[in-house]
Amino acid sequence: MTPHTLLISVFLAIQIAQNPTPPLVENCGQFAEETQYCLQSKSQKIHLNDQGMSIAQVDGALFQLQFVGAQGPLAWRGLCNAGSTHNYCAGAAEDWVLNAIGWTSVAAVFREGIELRMEAADQKFKYSFHLEAGVAPQDLILNFSGAEDVEIMADGGLKISQGESHIFDAAPVAWQVGADGKDYVDVAFELLTTPGQVALRVGDYDPTRPLIVDPEMLLFCGFLGGGLKEEGRGIGVDSRGDLFITGFTESPDLPVHNAW
Repeated sequence: MTPHTLLISVFLAIQIAQNPTPPLVENCGQFAEETQYCLQSKSQKIHLNDQGMSIAQVDGALFQLQFVGAQGPLAWRGLCNAGSTHNYCAGAAEDWVLNAIGWTSVAAVFREGIELRMEAADQKFKYSFHLEAGVAPQDLILNFSGAEDVEIMADGGLKISQGESHIFDAAPVAWQVGADGKDYVDVAFELLTTPGQVALRVGDYDPTRPLIVDPEMLLFCGFLGGGLKEEGRGIGVDSRGDLFITGFTESPDLPVHNAW
């Protein structure tokens, strides 16, 4: 990166409840045609497509995030190889997909002078915009299609809702690296008049230095309950990414397996 290149990284850190973090696997025919890369974990499936990505939750909710303003369909390519290959042996042997490559990061041209990247690492899923010199951070718009409600919370973060399922995007933080460490830059979400659309507004910055914008999204959430009263007393995740909830219930229809 040259000294005059402007870097704006927008981190959407989706919590992946699995360790080690699954990679983004290229589609060699094992997924639906519109999927270019897919990350599959215990709690969700994330499909990258030519508009952005879809996030399928284990509770049945489907969130879709499109990046508005791309110059054309997004064509993802591998950036950093995860060092893994994956086999899909379903159906007849001639339909098997062998040695599909896993990637920790992929990229696509968003529009002239702007590259959009996705990364799966440290049990999080991130995206970032990389802007060349002279390209302003304008019209960086997220579209949560299908969301029943998108709101900005008191702390500046986002709450995206679909039925009883929610994902939360923490308030963005922006900074540039200076001689004395981080120089923070004003940044905020802004709801647009089009339902489900949110813009990322960046304040004054030094265009000769990289700029990092860092909101964080929590995706390890959903609904658990029956027809009567429940109360949760504790929650935790083990080293394998399994979720444990303690509490009590009065509901005979609470979904359980091998309860005691």
